[in-house]
Amino acid sequence: MMRNFLLTYSVRGARNSIECERAARHVRDKIASIDNLYWSKKLEVETTFSGFIGVLGSSHQSRRQHAKRHFSQVLADCLNGIPHAHLPELHVVALVDGLGDPIEFDVEQSR
Repeated sequence: MMRNFLLTYSVRGARNSIECERAARHVRDKIASIDNLYWSKKLEVETTFSGFIGVLGSSHQSRRQHAKRHFSQVLADCLNGIPHAHLPELHVVALVDGLGDPIEFDVEQSR
């Protein structure tokens, strides 16, 4: 079932160094350029997307996990290619229609 969502994120450098800040900036730029038919970048709020997400699951908790997994997969692609030593932290909060409280999580680099 398709549901409305609102997602916001924060990217922070792992350490206070030029390399870490460069990596964080690169990730921010990649996220800002996500091209997904069902995601719309909010230009006025630079770290926010809204759109539609297909949510599957037989229970409330499984639908929340499915939404989290979907968002993580899309955003993890933006971390690819960053050396582990410079990998920024990517924090996400998402609201999905009908799924209750905000879904908060950190995104990890896909393997």
